[in-house]
Amino acid sequence: MPPPPPRVARKAGKNIIWWPTDEGSLASRSIGKVNIDCRLRLSESKWGVLEGTQPAGILYVDLTFDQPARCRLSSATVLISLEEYDEDDKGKSKEKDDKDEMTLSRLRVCEFGPKLLTGEPTTLKRRTEYSFTPEVNAGVGGFGGLGVKRQNSINYVSRWVLKGNTLAPADKKRKTPGIVYRTLKWELTENELAFQPTERSVVHTAFAFEHELKRFYIKVEISGKLSDAVDRFKHRVFPPRLKKHQGTLSTLVDLGAEDEVRKENLDQLARKLEDQMREKNL
Repeated sequence: MPPPPPRVARKAGKNIIWWPTDEGSLASRSIGKVNIDCRLRLSESKWGVLEGTQPAGILYVDLTFDQPARCRLSSATVLISLEEYDEDDKGKSKEKDDKDEMTLSRLRVCEFGPKLLTGEPTTLKRRTEYSFTPEVNAGVGGFGGLGVKRQNSINYVSRWVLKGNTLAPADKKRKTPGIVYRTLKWELTENELAFQPTERSVVHTAFAFEHELKRFYIKVEISGKLSDAVDRFKHRVFPPRLKKHQGTLSTLVDLGAEDEVRKENLDQLARKLEDQMREKNL
């Protein structure tokens, strides 16, 4: 009999609130009238092993950029980080690390996609004309020469771009520099020449990761910058009343019993994530 699927919960103070469905928001943020949401599709997740024995999983996440026509983003960043579960959270004493030797968890991002998406280019042509006519005055008389005209034409091209990268954040608890790639960074840069926001409001993403059959957190941090100077001024001077931790939230993932290993091989699926996600976003 296969192990039960993992459970997902939101930590609220000392309480753990388990998700009632297989889909939910990992975090969201409002910037002016723009809403950015990070949605986990747990029902589509895959669990098994990589390289034959290493416990692993594949998670599918949708990034939604809801932009009204008169309030647009200039740029936005979504950070998705995998963090170790602190045993102190469930009342157990946590063993202290040896001062001379530390063993880092194998919790890390292996593959992800898409790595790059771009929109259709917008071209703005600007033509400048220069005119010069020499004139000579001698006493009461004068004469003019032949005029010279020159034209200078410049094409400005812009398009929206979404880039994905992995980061190795420093371990603040152990006070060690970044070694393991546990953070995905998604950066959206809008088309500065377009009058309307990007035609794609939802971006489908996925990532494969290794774990140690233990609970872990998915931490999401969302930030962004408005395009219009007036909108930026209003947002800065009259900021909305943000709910606590809006734009930054941690979600607990419980994999079940540590001795229940799922045997499905995920190597091929993980290697094809980049192509699969690029095609899904066409």
